[in-house]
Amino acid sequence: MLLALFLAGATACLAQTASEDADRLAMQKTMAGIAEAFAKGDVDAIASYHHPQVEKALAYKKYVKGREAVIAELRGTLKAYVLTFVEHEVESLTFFGDTCVEQTRFAVRGEPKADSPPFIFRGRAMVVYVRYAGSPSGWASIRELIQPATE
Repeated sequence: MLLALFLAGATACLAQTASEDADRLAMQKTMAGIAEAFAKGDVDAIASYHHPQVEKALAYKKYVKGREAVIAELRGTLKAYVLTFVEHEVESLTFFGDTCVEQTRFAVRGEPKADSPPFIFRGRAMVVYVRYAGSPSGWASIRELIQPATE
């Protein structure tokens, strides 16, 4: 009887580990897909990783609600700049069933399309993802909070 309980527990742990490993791989695919889409300026690809009810606090006075509003904001930004993620350090990645919370430090290189010098924008982000069948990776951003670097 004790052996049966041990085997049942071990099997459950292995199943949970395999599931979390698959989720971690899917999140890596999500992060890579978003970075690649930004580098290409592919708004449709970027949009595919956002839930329709996404909300983003991009700056202290810039709060955007809904995928269409996020995409409108993004179109304006990408008309003026080429954005490339040059750093993406995951500080924390935690799964809670169908939800994933990612905290990262990042740096984005901005290259103005007008006659201005390039810049690097650094900060920290907390992004909440949910399982979403409409996303290429099965995960979509639903909440994001950006904290610009102050150093």
